[in-house]
Amino acid sequence: MRITVVTPSYNQGEYLEATIESVLSQGIRDLEYIVMDGGSTDGSVEIIKKYAKHLSYWQSAKDGGQTQAISAGFSRATGEVLCWLNSDDRYEPGALALAEREFEAHPEVQLLYGDYTLTYSDGREVPKPKISFDFDICLHAFLMIPQASSFWRASLYKRVGGLNSDYQFAFDYDFFLRVGHLLRNEPGSIKHVHEYLSKFRVHDASKSVSQIPRFKIERKRIVAPFGRSKYRPIRKIRTYYEWSRAVWHFWTERRILNLTKEKGKA
Repeated sequence: MRITVVTPSYNQGEYLEATIESVLSQGIRDLEYIVMDGGSTDGSVEIIKKYAKHLSYWQSAKDGGQTQAISAGFSRATGEVLCWLNSDDRYEPGALALAEREFEAHPEVQLLYGDYTLTYSDGREVPKPKISFDFDICLHAFLMIPQASSFWRASLYKRVGGLNSDYQFAFDYDFFLRVGHLLRNEPGSIKHVHEYLSKFRVHDASKSVSQIPRFKIERKRIVAPFGRSKYRPIRKIRTYYEWSRAVWHFWTERRILNLTKEKGKA
């Protein structure tokens, strides 16, 4: 089973090599790795060239932003399973092998995700266990799918229409929400494994830290087609209700009383 990983990057030379190595060291039988650089000027291109012989494709040219770069990478993909890893994140050892085993063993699974770890510049690491997918919690409270720890069949990507380039910040939320809505009547199609599959780097330049207001603006547009109430008091009541359900899921599934509101892309 071929797995295609796309890494979008722009002036992330400080972190890019660690990202590339975390992908190339996975050791799976059939890896297709594509790096889409947006015309970096910080030494990123030299890093990519260092690993060029191990890459299926790479380019460094001005693009239309992160969403467009990932979409362009997927347009070249030939894998049965797709995923993307941002250029400041890393896979845990064995992450792709686990994904390969799960998709081969469970043909009904269309999207697979696991847990992840937040890593900070001071060396701290904070594990982030997740819960099983629930569309209503996702719509009204928070996204429980960590993008860096998620994998899906190429056929699903086509069914849902790919990424929406209208969004540059919350496009992963939009993608997973549309996937969840599409698969609502397909039991077992979204699977959560209790394994840590990636490390998400938190730093001042990352979008999820520096662009939170823009995430919120896009999120309002994204949820609108799915029937969220226009009335703020009703929205708040529904949000509190779904948060209470999320807390219950954290307890029953993970034996964790998670009372801390998820932020950014967490």
